[in-house]
Amino acid sequence: MSEMEKRDVVVVEAVRSAIGKRDGALSTIRPDELAGIVLSKLMSRAGVSPALVEDVVFGCVTQVS
Repeated sequence: MSEMEKRDVVVVEAVRSAIGKRDGALSTIRPDELAGIVLSKLMSRAGVSPALVEDVVFGCVTQVS
């Protein structure tokens, strides 16, 4: 087994952004800026140092256009 296959995966916390709609209140916020807001809230809520985070998984299930 490689080193990557031996590592444990730990989900500490989950958080989501508000649900937006076309031309809604979130339409002026760039996706990477919104992601930064979500990550900041996640780190605050979990009480985990960002330096300890190796990977983050994002998804979008209701894309516009």
